[in-house]
Amino acid sequence: MFLSELVAYAIKKYNLIEDKKIEELFGFSVLTDSKSKLWIAVMLRKYDAKSRKELEFCDIKCGSDNIFDNMASYIDKPFGMKGEDWIGVKFDDTTDRAVIFELFDKAVIYNNQKGSTISLKTHTDVSSAKYDETAIRYEPDTYELQEEYIETPIIFNRNMEKSKNYSKYQKNTSNIKINTNKAISKAQDNTIIIHQNTANKKIASKYNDTVINFKDYAIDSERFIPNKIKQMMKLYRYGDHSFNQKVKNFYKQGKFMEDYEDDFSWNGEFHQYFPTYNDMNIRQLRGYFSWRSQVRKGNYEKIPTSFAYLYLYELINRIGVSSYEEALSKMREFEIKFIESGIGDKRIQKDLRQWMLGIIVLQGIDPKIAKKYLSSEIIEKDESTLALLSPQNHSDEEIFNALLAHYGNRLSTSAVIKKHGSYGIHLFAQVWRMTFEEYREIGENLFENCFGHRSTYRWYPFSNAIYIEVINPKWNSYELNECRRYIFKHASWHENSYHKMNFNRAIFCGLIHEADRKLRLYLKTGHPLTAKSDERWASAHVDKVIEIDRKEKLEKSKPKITISFDSLEKIRQDALTTMDSLLSEEEKDIIEEVNEVDIAMDYKLETEVFENKSNIALEETEFQIISLLLNDKPVDDIIAKNLSLPEVLADKINEVFFEEIGDNVVECDLGKITLIEDYRKDVERIIKGAINE
Repeated sequence: MFLSELVAYAIKKYNLIEDKKIEELFGFSVLTDSKSKLWIAVMLRKYDAKSRKELEFCDIKCGSDNIFDNMASYIDKPFGMKGEDWIGVKFDDTTDRAVIFELFDKAVIYNNQKGSTISLKTHTDVSSAKYDETAIRYEPDTYELQEEYIETPIIFNRNMEKSKNYSKYQKNTSNIKINTNKAISKAQDNTIIIHQNTANKKIASKYNDTVINFKDYAIDSERFIPNKIKQMMKLYRYGDHSFNQKVKNFYKQGKFMEDYEDDFSWNGEFHQYFPTYNDMNIRQLRGYFSWRSQVRKGNYEKIPTSFAYLYLYELINRIGVSSYEEALSKMREFEIKFIESGIGDKRIQKDLRQWMLGIIVLQGIDPKIAKKYLSSEIIEKDESTLALLSPQNHSDEEIFNALLAHYGNRLSTSAVIKKHGSYGIHLFAQVWRMTFEEYREIGENLFENCFGHRSTYRWYPFSNAIYIEVINPKWNSYELNECRRYIFKHASWHENSYHKMNFNRAIFCGLIHEADRKLRLYLKTGHPLTAKSDERWASAHVDKVIEIDRKEKLEKSKPKITISFDSLEKIRQDALTTMDSLLSEEEKDIIEEVNEVDIAMDYKLETEVFENKSNIALEETEFQIISLLLNDKPVDDIIAKNLSLPEVLADKINEVFFEEIGDNVVECDLGKITLIEDYRKDVERIIKGAINE
């Protein structure tokens, strides 16, 4: 990562400018917060003669609590600044952009977003409207005044309605100076004509009227100001111009205006960082409240992004809603109808999801309900973490997606995945499962070796928002899931989770790279990858997965024969029926006579078998088959009657005679059992011997 990327990020997101404070000091510049005028980041660039490269460093003021526990190699103590609030960052090939951008976001929050500590009490009414003013106790901060405000009164003549207007800025337009001594008259087209005096009295007779369009003029007369808005403006207190004072005024005015509705057509522009009611003129205020009135009816129209942020600030502070559950519902509706519909700026969504999570945690909302309000980034990160933390409870797809999230998209372009799809996904998932289990068996944890332990960092639930900080929340601890928890301690919130700064990418990426290399060789696919010496430890784990897969393939390749005996019996009966229908009466009589002889002989054999069976290790059916084969009789009926496979019966018969003869005495070919003639006499001898015994 380069230092210029951080500068570009700061300019794009926060409208900050890189300020080169000392032109003569080459390579030194700062990023200054536009609100507080404080330095957020100090950047240093210097040329290294030894390496012939420019080295880049940066000190960031983000608070150093827990930063140096298990820190990454590119994070260190500050290089130039002093104090516990500063950390140092070295920019090189190992610097993680996501980590640095997150630290810079925290720096902006650290300097701007500390919130206001308040206590609410009921005071007397302000104006004639029924409104309980909220007394707010706040702690002054170190913010400096941004600029000096000077009030310039402009008095209209009697032809116009009397009004007083207070402007924040003195303006010089060309060579004309507007002051209270000029003669002002009203034209028929609602314009103000200022009769200007020149500085040179000698040419005082020569002058031109300057026409100012009354509609576009920044000052509205009282007849355009609704009474409710006038009362709200009176509530504003300038105070010390701190951020806490800004929050105080916003909350007081917001609660006063939470039920106000307007119907005013306005199509102007408004851009403000941390917008509040006091930042808008009358027309902008009426335009905002008119837009909000339609939003509350479910009608969303395009408006400046700053208006959208102001509306969300109201919901965060429970202005205009009866509960935080209703606030969440309204925020989700806003996301769908304003952001996802394409009407509004999609960049709002990241902040919106963060604020919804803040409400969920601070109000202790059920984590099962919370999921639909979480950002996709948190959901994907936690799901990938959980899949690798307990792989036995997750599918191949879930584990592979987790590997992809941490390893990078180049894994999805591997030849193993491109050519083998789900089979390749299964193999990669098995590599993680197998390695995880083998580590567990020796008392180690593969996940912790790769991703470290959960760490605790300062967490700002409503960063980038105008909000009221709760002094004593209802919950001191909130567990979102197995890998993310939020804790309130020392008057601030902290997040306990797995952080990128603790990741050991060398171990994790080494395992995945070696798996990709070995699997390509095993499947004979893609270009072979180069073996790395520091990844040899992973080879044994991948080899075991490949060995198991080979055995499974071999087992699946063996033919499996499934015979339904019910179907065989039906086929036999159908064949007998067909044969019977084809025989003449004379043929049937002959068959009946033959069957009677066969039955008598079978009965005689069966009797002999039952009487002498105990003297030989043959089952009843097997003995009958041998007896019929010795008498050259068919054995098909006995096999079918006993619902046995010919191959199985032949194997059993051969096992019995093998000890005596040393070879097979029967053979089975195409389901037909026959006696091997070479061993007929041996079989007869054994059978007769068994019977005589």
